Amino acid sequence: MHPCDQLLGEVEALMSNEEFALAEEDIEQMEIFCDQRKELLQKVWEAREGYDHAILRKRLLFLEARQNAHVLNATSLYERLGAILQTTQKQGQYYAGTKYQQMQNQKSRYITMTS
Repeated sequence: MHPCDQLLGEVEALMSNEEFALAEEDIEQMEIFCDQRKELLQKVWEAREGYDHAILRKRLLFLEARQNAHVLNATSLYERLGAILQTTQKQGQYYAGTKYQQMQNQKSRYITMTS
């Protein structure tokens, strides 16, 4: 068996792990898998001599299609997290404004009581 077969099999397994991590929204784990996949693909490229180029091309195109699906899913996750962050920021601003208003009300009560 050519080393590219084994390495490409490992790349496909890592992509499956990435898909699972993405579904679980585990960004850190997904990043680790992505870095490992990058290293394996580099090894595939270096070991490509003597491997059938048509098969290599076919498998790389398959991996590219899976990568494109990952990008779409990751973009969707990024947008969801951005929306959550905006909501949290707005809530924080609201609570900060409410706290400020409560402090102003307490000050005015104090001033009224001491006048």
